[in-house]
Amino acid sequence: AEVVEGETPEPTATPEPTPELTIRPTNDETLVVIAPEHPTRLVPGDNLNATERLLVDVLYDPLYRLDKDMNPVPELARTMPVVKKVDGLYEWSIPIKADARFHSGQKVTASDVKFSLRMAASHSCPLGRTLCEAVNTYMVDEPERDDNVVTITLSEPYAPFLTEVLAQLPILSQDDVKKATAKMVQAADRLSENRPDRLISRIRESILRDVCTDPEPPDGCRLADFRSSLEGVFKRAEIDLPSQSPYTDATGYFDENAYLAELLDRLAALAQVFDSGAQDRNSAALGLLDATVTPFGSGPYELVRIRDDGTYVLKANPKHTRSVAKIKRMQIRIEPDAEIATTQLLNGAADWVLEVRSDQADIIDAADGYRAASRPTDIQYGVLFNVRPDKVYFDQGARRAFVQCIDHEGLAKALDDERPLAYTPYTVTSWATPEGQELRERDEEAANAALETAGWQMAADGIRVREDGTRLSTTIAVRPTNVDLFSFANAATEQLKDCGIELIVDELDLTGGDTLDQMRHPNDFDTLMWTRWMGADPDTAVRAFESSRATSRDNVADENASGFVSELVDFHVAQARETMDFEKRAEAYAEVDAEIETLIPYWPLWYESTTSAVSDRLKDSDGSIDPAESRYDWDVSAWAFRDPGSAEAGS
Repeated sequence: AEVVEGETPEPTATPEPTPELTIRPTNDETLVVIAPEHPTRLVPGDNLNATERLLVDVLYDPLYRLDKDMNPVPELARTMPVVKKVDGLYEWSIPIKADARFHSGQKVTASDVKFSLRMAASHSCPLGRTLCEAVNTYMVDEPERDDNVVTITLSEPYAPFLTEVLAQLPILSQDDVKKATAKMVQAADRLSENRPDRLISRIRESILRDVCTDPEPPDGCRLADFRSSLEGVFKRAEIDLPSQSPYTDATGYFDENAYLAELLDRLAALAQVFDSGAQDRNSAALGLLDATVTPFGSGPYELVRIRDDGTYVLKANPKHTRSVAKIKRMQIRIEPDAEIATTQLLNGAADWVLEVRSDQADIIDAADGYRAASRPTDIQYGVLFNVRPDKVYFDQGARRAFVQCIDHEGLAKALDDERPLAYTPYTVTSWATPEGQELRERDEEAANAALETAGWQMAADGIRVREDGTRLSTTIAVRPTNVDLFSFANAATEQLKDCGIELIVDELDLTGGDTLDQMRHPNDFDTLMWTRWMGADPDTAVRAFESSRATSRDNVADENASGFVSELVDFHVAQARETMDFEKRAEAYAEVDAEIETLIPYWPLWYESTTSAVSDRLKDSDGSIDPAESRYDWDVSAWAFRDPGSAEAGS
């Protein structure tokens, strides 16, 4: 294809031989990464897999980047925001770096930043719920005043906007996005009266029929029955179908249901393109773009090509505004087989494995020159109590006794000795986590004494009862396929019996629909094994305890499903939102943590963990790379290869 001078060529599927499992020359300046899954698209969003997270991280730049300690540092921005109150609104001024440019060579301007924010504010925003909701809730749109300074106006003081939005939102080239999405917008026009939403409605109505629960359901009860119809819409619209590679495992098995679910999601995005106005059309179309299109970012690496075998080939962006990547080239190879990934690492054919299975981690860690380790993620597990007046655990003393009667560390570590335990409702790496936090130790005697004092008397069957006849008995819903949670819950029931507390484990079906129902009003649960994702800012963690977010008849689905109300928590959360001083914000969140630890509407248990492996051939700006650190890979552009002749290379 002819390339016009000054333009970045689009990635092409140029056939190249699959690399052999041989040790590469020590002077090879290519960072080879083994990733477990194919990406399906190259835009940020919720539930990204490990491959997508890495690609998004290196291909795009936000205004600020969160460092190892989750503090924002300027990326495309020149300085931290200057915030002032103007006519009852809150104006954020952010100067853009003069040398900030997109991969296409165009200068990054305030217009591009505002365009990216408007995409996030769109009702069809494909960039993730937390980010899109924050923009939609707080940003007041207005024209740019200066191409070198972006002015953002918020309706109220909201300091988390810095970390939740400005450090997460990829700044996209307005011109490149419009060019890339033009085909999708035209495709929607080509469909004319063949409205995508009508097919979506027809499919949903068909698969939700009562007869579809029969042992031998009729035609029209499976997504597979609509494959030709779904693919037909995209063919008529002249939109390429997504690759089947992400839905094919190492054995060659094709997960047709997962592929068709992706088609259905894309059809919903196409329906939004069909119905939306001009600005929203671009945003909806962005969600349709898959991983083979030219990215429109300004990150430390640029996408060069995608090989036939699914390998992503990237090169360092020589004009990156903050720091030019020290390793000039990167290859991201897709290898779902954990044993093959380990072999490639140990044979020197790769430097970094994004996700490692525990049995393979032991093999890697035992080999000289390699390090495999697990680290906590931003997903936390815990027990949520329904503290409404008509519930058993409205009684604060009963909640405290529940927690005191269980050996938190013993039960959790029995399942996994390296399990990262949770002390607070925040992420492990959050600057809001108070220092010196300790786990509650089991104190069966204190728990029983407190229950006696609170009027809970032991009945003949060993379960405590109040004078009004209320039994200290609840159920907790857990999916058996989540072996750790299921095992913990069953072991906890045995320990709770020592305090006269009955906990009945209710086995959820595979869909987990019961849990979703319980999180909505009227919140029919007493105790709930809760899996919660926590964002970059501690504000995302504390919303679950805000009084204004308690679910009710008028607020059916919101963050606070437990019905917890505390004026003190509300006060400190408001304080943390009103100041840009991180030290003061940390103090406010420490007060929130103390109140939650005292009142116990929620009991944090542990964090989900993931394991990665790296070669000692790699180093970062501080020296060695430690995959046990939660944010060890926050700045891949700073990674470098050790000098093969140096003393540190042989250590």
